[in-house]
Amino acid sequence: MQAEIVGEDDKGLGVDIVDNNGAEHHVGMNFEGEIKFHQCDAYADKAANRTDNENEHNAQARRFARYHVYRERGYQTLDAWEIPESILLTAGVIDRLTQEEFEEHFGAYYQQFRSTVEDDVEPVVEPVEEKADGLSVYLQYVSLDVDLVDVLTTEECEALEQSLAEETDPGALFDQLGDAVESLDLADFSIVNTSELGTLYQTHTDEVENPPFYPDHVSPDARLELSPIDPPWKEYLPPEGFQTLVVHHLLCQVRDCYLRMGLEPPEGVRVLGLGKYRQTVRSEHLGCYEPVHYTDSPVEGYRLPKLGTHLEQ
Repeated sequence: MQAEIVGEDDKGLGVDIVDNNGAEHHVGMNFEGEIKFHQCDAYADKAANRTDNENEHNAQARRFARYHVYRERGYQTLDAWEIPESILLTAGVIDRLTQEEFEEHFGAYYQQFRSTVEDDVEPVVEPVEEKADGLSVYLQYVSLDVDLVDVLTTEECEALEQSLAEETDPGALFDQLGDAVESLDLADFSIVNTSELGTLYQTHTDEVENPPFYPDHVSPDARLELSPIDPPWKEYLPPEGFQTLVVHHLLCQVRDCYLRMGLEPPEGVRVLGLGKYRQTVRSEHLGCYEPVHYTDSPVEGYRLPKLGTHLEQ
């Protein structure tokens, strides 16, 4: 994937994209990332006349165009919880929480997952597993005490990406983040808010989303989208085990942010496991993606992160 900003006026920007098929796309958007036009002569104009993979190449071009504008010009063309650098920093903060701090912020989310495997634990929200005909996840927004979209400059994003490319051990990677983001002291980062819980699940013909309430003026830095725990679930029930699972999940989300734009993820997040809900659905149904959402997938170059031996069982 290649991108170049070819114009900007008081209404928005124009971006030229070359996708992984070599097809050229001309994409126009406003400063909030709303796509105003998209032209690509290589594929049919109507979605119904394109193959599923061609439709996905079109979608990748739009996602990459928004991200490129954010990286190069700093306009908030994406929600923070869709930006890989934002999710990565949030994962690093959660990884450093004490057990008491983790339970303070994520106790309700933890309780919801315990309720799926322990009969004496009450769910926080109505379980959706029996309603779902496919993937179901529980949602929770997470906000840090700094506006990452405002403070992550192009240079700092590049430094974070370089750290991801060089370090495959998550613990060492998180240690490096403070050096990468020179204008911020990551030791001072803290979680300022977590939302109530929401749900998102597939039905036979559609999907149903009940998003958590979040004030319009707040832009969350990450969104948890974990599915009910599969065996060996007992390894995840201690709070420290569930904390490891959440960090693993967010690293997989960082991976998915790159994949959904048609990019190969940096080495540090070529990990196996469940990441973003919609990218998981794409990986299930589209041949242009590998099944990296399964922890036992034999995908070349991908592995389980070294976050806990329980992930390898």
